[in-house]
Amino acid sequence: PTATAVPPTPTATVPPPPTATAVPPTPTPAPAVPIGNNVGERAPDFEMTLEDGSVVTLASLIAAERPTFLFFFATF
Repeated sequence: PTATAVPPTPTATVPPPPTATAVPPTPTPAPAVPIGNNVGERAPDFEMTLEDGSVVTLASLIAAERPTFLFFFATF
């Protein structure tokens, strides 16, 4: 008796089901605030040195996300 080779039965490959990918929300840009010296307007870019030598800039105040009130008095 001779043995006959049996070819392997092909198995179907099933692709994995698609996975849902969350799309990150796109940040909405903040509306541009006018620059000026009237109520509701943003101060022009500035930098000031405090008595202790630390430097405060408009960017650092904005980054702190805290309300800031600045009062300046000048005499000429």
